[in-house]
Formats: sequence, structure tokens, C-alpha cells
Amino acid sequence: MKNDNKYFTPVISLVLIIFAAMLFLTYLQTSETKKSATLVAHTQDVLFRTSHVQNIITNYVTDTRGFVLTADPDFIQRIQKSKNEIYKQIDSLRQLTMDNAAQQARIDSLMFYINKRIAFSDAVISSRKEKGLKSTLQLILPFKGGQLYLDDISGLVKQMQDEENTLLQKRKLANKNASLLLNKIFIAIIIIFLVLLIIYYRKERSDNTVSKKAWEQLELLNQQINQSNDAIYTLDKETKIQSWNKGAEKMYGYTEKEAIGKEANQLLQTSISDEDKNTGIVILREQHYWSGELERKTKSGNIIFVNSSTTTIRD
Repeated sequence: MKNDNKYFTPVISLVLIIFAAMLFLTYLQTSETKKSATLVAHTQDVLFRTSHVQNIITNYVTDTRGFVLTADPDFIQRIQKSKNEIYKQIDSLRQLTMDNAAQQARIDSLMFYINKRIAFSDAVISSRKEKGLKSTLQLILPFKGGQLYLDDISGLVKQMQDEENTLLQKRKLANKNASLLLNKIFIAIIIIFLVLLIIYYRKERSDNTVSKKAWEQLELLNQQINQSNDAIYTLDKETKIQSWNKGAEKMYGYTEKEAIGKEANQLLQTSISDEDKNTGIVILREQHYWSGELERKTKSGNIIFVNSSTTTIRD
């Protein structure tokens, strides 16, 4: 029995460590799934607000034409309400796309044409009040019946929506992949439970059998991690790469041999300011977990943006 315990205890300890690691991975992947779902909802919000801006501007122009034709003061209230709502939605879009320089530039251009259109409409309304319908129509007709700047606005809205639709498809795919991986992790946890029961059941039967089964499961788990489509690697205290799975090879282009022993941020040419790096170190030291988006380069020189999660493993 003493000899049994000599081999059995380390095996059980190893399986329990693996089980704890799987639970930890489950936690990380759940966080990643939630993050992906949040990004999808964020993109859908941008799409909704761009469509809303387009609709408000259409209503704004329609009400302006209504006032020109009827001089009904009720249109003025509606015009002012639409104008206020346009600026409100543009401010919201600025906040939602703060991390996207291209979208911010489009919003600047969009705001330029919206202001031009509003200035034109204000001039039309003043003309109608002061000079009457005939003079106002003469002001409008040279500009395609009041279509001035509307094509520019529609074009910019479409460009914004095209980019957000592209992001939406990528984020939906990332969310789907994260959910699939989470399911695999749950299955792996169940397998670990079964393996633990089998090892315990066979404890009295054969030390060699127990050891063999334990190492087979360890090898299986190692293969699962190595073959995962997600980039998974470990670092030492000097942030040098200690392990490098197939997902990391596929994402960054470096083989395991090329990556092992290299400093991660230097190898992957991580674009991060000293301030952000120091902030991340503080968060890791205090919370033992950090996640965020990083800009990196693959071996072929392509710039990619990755959702990275980092966790400290303490002795």
C-alpha cells in the first residue's frame, strides 16, 4: 500500500492541477465570449444610430419643404427638434467609434455636410418668412429641388455602415468561435472528472496502469491545447516565451522553435505605449488578470489586432 501511495498521490495531484487549469481556461473563455458579444452589440448600435441619423435628416429636409410650401409654423418646431436630435446622435456616434480613426474622420466629414445642409435650410426658411414662396423656390430650384449635400451625407453614412457591417461579421464569427471553444472546454472538464474516477477506481489494481492512464490524459490535454485554433503561449518572469501552440503559429507565422526563448512583445512587435504597458503591469500585479486589444505584426509583416488576455500564475 505504501508503494501504491508513492505513485498514486502525484498522479491525483497532477490531474487536479489540470482540472484547475481547465476551470481557469473556462473562466477566461467565458470572459472572451462576453467581450465578443459586447463588441457585436456595440457594432449593431453604431449601425442603428447611422440609420437613425439618415432618417432624421430625411425628416428634417421633408419638414423644411413642408414649411416652404405651407408656411405652417408647426413645421418649425419639428425642424428644430430634428436638428437637436441630429447633433445628439452624432455625439453618440463619436463616442461609440472613438477607437476607430477612419470612422472618426467620416463623422467629421459627415458633420461638415450636415452643417452645410442645415445652413442652407435655415436660409430657405428665412427666405420663405421674409420674401414668400416664389422667391424661395427660385433659391431652391438651382440645387435639384433642395437635394444640396444630401448625396454627400448619404454616401458617408453608407461608408460608415459598410465598415461596421464588416466589423459585425468578424465579431459575430469571433463570438461563435468563442462559444464553440467554451463548449469544448466544458466537455474537457467532464472528461477530466471521468478520468479522475477511473484513476481512483484502479488505484488498488495496478500502479503502472494508473500512471499510464494519467500520462495519457496529460498528453491528450497537451495535444488539445497545442492543436487549439486559439493562440496560447506562456511566458516567464522576463516575458520570454516558454511554450507556443499551433494556434499561435497559425496566427503569427512563427514556429515553436522560432518563438521559444524570445521576448514576446519584441517578437510580435506589439504596438503599445510605455504608459499603457506600465498600466497593464500594475493591473496584473494587483488583479493578476488583464485583457484588451493589442496591435501586433505577424512574421510576414501584416498588422493584426488581437483580443489578448493575460493571467499571472503564482507559485
